[in-house]
Parts: sequence; C-alpha cells; structure tokens
Amino acid sequence: MFDAAGNVVKPGDIIFTGEYQSSTLTNIEARIWIKRNSLSITPAQFNWSGQFDGATTGAQYGYASILPKTVGAFYTGLGSTNNTWAGPFQLVLQSNALATNYSKDQFMEFSVNLTKLGLDPVTTFGGDVCGTPFNRLVIKTRSSASFTSELKDFVSPIDLFLAPRVNIATDQPNLCDSAYSYIFVTNPAPSSTYVWSTSNGHIVGSNTGTGIYVDQPGTYIVTQYLQVGCSPYATDTIQISYINNCQTLAENNIANFSAILQQQTVQLNWLIKENRLATGFDVERSVDGVHFVKLQYMAADSYDEHRVNYHATDNIAGLQTAAAYYRIKVYSRSGSVSYSNIVRINLNKPEAEVFTILPNPVKDFVQLAIHSKTTALLNGLIIDNSGKTVCSLKGFLQAGRNVITVEGVDKLPNGFYTVLIKLNNDIFSKKMVVMK
Repeated sequence: MFDAAGNVVKPGDIIFTGEYQSSTLTNIEARIWIKRNSLSITPAQFNWSGQFDGATTGAQYGYASILPKTVGAFYTGLGSTNNTWAGPFQLVLQSNALATNYSKDQFMEFSVNLTKLGLDPVTTFGGDVCGTPFNRLVIKTRSSASFTSELKDFVSPIDLFLAPRVNIATDQPNLCDSAYSYIFVTNPAPSSTYVWSTSNGHIVGSNTGTGIYVDQPGTYIVTQYLQVGCSPYATDTIQISYINNCQTLAENNIANFSAILQQQTVQLNWLIKENRLATGFDVERSVDGVHFVKLQYMAADSYDEHRVNYHATDNIAGLQTAAAYYRIKVYSRSGSVSYSNIVRINLNKPEAEVFTILPNPVKDFVQLAIHSKTTALLNGLIIDNSGKTVCSLKGFLQAGRNVITVEGVDKLPNGFYTVLIKLNNDIFSKKMVVMK
C-alpha cells in the first residue's frame, strides 16, 4: 500500500524468481503484490519494470515487477557443484529414492539486497533497525522461467529471522549471608546484547553482558537485543531466594560433590571429610533451580568418624524438564543445617558439545559438564595466559553426562585461562575467565 508520495506504508507479499544458466544466476525478478491502480503511482523507493500478472487478464490485484532506482544487480547467487553433500536427511528424488549428494546446479542459493531494491526495513518502514517487512518464506518451483508457468514443488512455510530467545539460569538460586549468585545466559548469541534489571534486588557491577553477579534476593530480568540499536527482542526472568538460618557447608567437611547422568538415572556422589559431625542428609532436587524437594533421607554412617563417601541415585525417566538441579542438605550433631553447592544436570544438551564450563566467567568455583560416550579416564589442565599450568584435573567418567566441581579456582587471580581435557585420545579446549 502506498501513500500519495509513493512511499510504502504497508508491506505485502514479495516474490523473487531466480533464473540459472550454465551454473550462474543470470537474473532475479522481484515482484510485489499490489492493487492494479497502484501502477499509476510513482514509487519513492523503486521503479515499476512494466510487468503485472493477476489470476485473470483483468484482475484487480496481482504481482507487479520492480527494479532498483540505481543501476546494477540487486542480488548475488551460485549453484551447487557436483557431489555437494545433501545433508543428514539426504535428498528425496522424484522416484522417492534417496541421494546422498546434489548433482551440479541441483541446489542453488541467492541473496537479495533489500536496501538497494528500496525495501530496507528501517529506511522504508522506520523504527527497529532489526525489523523486517517479511516474516515467512515460501519456496516454489515452476515448469519454466515464465512467471505464469505451472507451479511444481513447494517448501513452506519457513520462519525468517527468528533467533533463539534468551534463556537464563543461575549457579546459586538460594543466597546465604555474604554470598553471591551468578546469573548467566545459557544460549548467548554472538551478535546479541543483553541488559539486566531488577526492581527489588541488587546487581553487583555492570548490568550488561551474558552474566551478572547479584548479592541480594529478588527478581532479575534480562532483555535481549539482537544487535546494538535494535528494539527489545526477548526477555527472561529468574528469582533468587534467601535461606533463613543458612550456612555454607564448611570447606573442610565436604568435597567432590558431583552428578552423572546415565540414560535415565542421575548418580550423585559426595565426600564428607568429618563424618562424625553429621547425623544425616537430605538429597534434594529442583527443576527450576529455586524450589527444591526432598528425594530421600540418608542417615550418616555411624561406623566411620572421618572421610566417608556417600552415593544416591535419582530416576528421571518421567521428568519433563530441560535441566535438573541437585543439592545435599546436611544435618549436624549441633542441630544446625547446611547445604552443599548446587549441581546442574542438562537433560537435553546435544552430544556434539563435549564439555561446558559453568559458570563462565568464574568467581569462586567452577563446574565442568562433560559428555562421555563411554567410561573413560579424565585428564585435564587449566593453563593461564602465560602458558603456565595452574591446575591439574584427574578423574573417572561414566558413559553419559558428568558434572565435576573443580576446587581451588577461588585462589586464581583474575584473567583468562584455557581448560584442556583429554578423553581417551581426543583433546578438547575452552576459554575460561576468572573475574572476582
């Protein structure tokens, strides 16, 4: 729809018809859906090229072809070379047979410069720099290059420009006195920016970036912008709570709290260094990292006063959630109650990601979430920016997802580090940032 000056005030359908000759994209015709009498208007952003086709010869509505006001092509493109891989699902031929590869020019791709064509979403429609006049894509093939030729195959509809919406989590959903919680984006996009806010809590330091530290309970909100200058794209919210009469589990009394996912069972393991101080344990689970429920109570081993390893299992076959959080509630002989750190198990992480670092940046502790296809020995190193090894990692991994807490990170100075792990004969690495 146009105004009197020829400006587009309401977008409609647009069709790009691509023609290939000798493995080269030779032409693209761009057509927009209009009312026939709009042809008497001189568009402000583009020119009519003289073609108009509707359902019938005298149709009131149809597709009119357009061209840029400046010379030169407004598109680029290329065809596939011979034996281009057709992807994991292969290519379905007309005979319903499957082909592993495309033949020459069987697959083509092209790009369109909407700014040159006069349909830039900002200059044409104003507002959001990340806006777009189009939100669905339909792909059709025709029996010839003619615009009115018979339609053949369809692929539709495909959503355009729907980037993953922000999702956040925390390493510590419950605060004790003089404690910090790190809230982070679990699916950061390199081109997105993130701004954090709270109405009743307190953010320590900067409120921008993929993660923040907070030191008060409250509701924390992150707003995702696809790029600098864009309008808000998505938000996510998390609640940080406070535990009354809470004390952090003494550093000299617990170690090696870990969780391992094997098929439909989570195995929990922890070590009590001074077993004589404990009377029992609650194994607790949460699906949101905030609200925990007791899975079982275990009495402390009364026959060993010092170092004792404890084990528990949790069947998560019927758990319909993306992640599970675990902690151990410890009852002491003095009558006090304390909690372990929280371990997060991702229940739907792709196997292609061998390990992740949580949280990252690191403040006072770090966990490695490692996926192993088989039982394996873990050997790892943490290397500082000068190449010096500052920590060695050793352990035994079960087949499945393993979560391992790395001790001593709180003693490392701020800076950039590299985490190297060796599984069987393969070596993997990731960057880690220590920021206290």
